[in-house]
Amino acid sequence: EQVKTCGYIPELEYGYVQPSVPPYQHGVSVEVNCRNEYAMIGNNMITCINGIWTELPMCVGEKTFLNFIFDYLSF
Repeated sequence: EQVKTCGYIPELEYGYVQPSVPPYQHGVSVEVNCRNEYAMIGNNMITCINGIWTELPMCVGEKTFLNFIFDYLSF
């Protein structure tokens, strides 16, 4: 079975992707970052796996980030 390449990188709300050039081969990772005033929840690297990008992180404002951490630590 032929391994698929990934298309364009999905848009990251309040963030950006380090410049790179498609096509993205299976196993290729790219770095994503949040704008200065936003915090990242999740991994800062996404990887092309057989034609599908792994899950994007979220870029959230400081208040949302603090609420997320508080909720996570409450369990």
